[in-house]
Amino acid sequence: MIVGPGFVVTGGEEPLVVADGAVRVVGAHVAQVGSAAQLAAAFPEEALWPARGGVILPGLMNTHAHLARHLARGLGLCGEEQWERYDAALCADDIYWSALAALVEGLRHGVTTVFDFHRSPTWVENSLLEIHQAVTQVGVRAGLCYGAADHEPENLRRAAYEECVGLAHELRRGRSGRVAALAGARVTSLGGAERVLAEAYDVAGCELGVHAVLDLDAGAAERWSPATPWPRREPATLWAHAERAPHGLL
Repeated sequence: MIVGPGFVVTGGEEPLVVADGAVRVVGAHVAQVGSAAQLAAAFPEEALWPARGGVILPGLMNTHAHLARHLARGLGLCGEEQWERYDAALCADDIYWSALAALVEGLRHGVTTVFDFHRSPTWVENSLLEIHQAVTQVGVRAGLCYGAADHEPENLRRAAYEECVGLAHELRRGRSGRVAALAGARVTSLGGAERVLAEAYDVAGCELGVHAVLDLDAGAAERWSPATPWPRREPATLWAHAERAPHGLL
């Protein structure tokens, strides 16, 4: 299929703008970018998807999402306490349909990759599989994790990490190349920061990434340093969403 003609913005280290350009797509991959007329002449048998002179961009990335919160639109929730009550009320169907609706809306606006930080404390087991099902159905790429929170008891944090590892095993078994599992950690206090991040690192090993949310009851100027030397090994990816955190922790 050839998408064009339009203004093709290539992105990358040396971005180009191709006026009256087109993109040739083969399967799920971009095969060629160039002049719309030249691509149409070279591949006359391929269908043309008219871009009507629009801008053709690489897929956008949503670097931090809460897909299961999409159904909360219109509820007027504010404050972490209300959001935690919402998260705790989620069931499997809620998670799936909310993720599906959020992904479809994102795709309409050009978002083809999403990093989701999920929490549903009363429905932990297989919650990521519900999101994975929605991701697969929409056909986008995603990095998924269940976030263990530092204020939770150990058994709940363990269940959160097991959900992340379980998704990783399922992805390896299904040989999925479009979805990645990460170990999630939500940091809300200086006292719990080191513990929950160290746990996430241990779970991730050298194969999984770590998706950390830093929303501490501390200002940027407060001092923080690890009680013990930070592990020198690194996870495959460290993906951090920082709302409030001391500079030392960042």
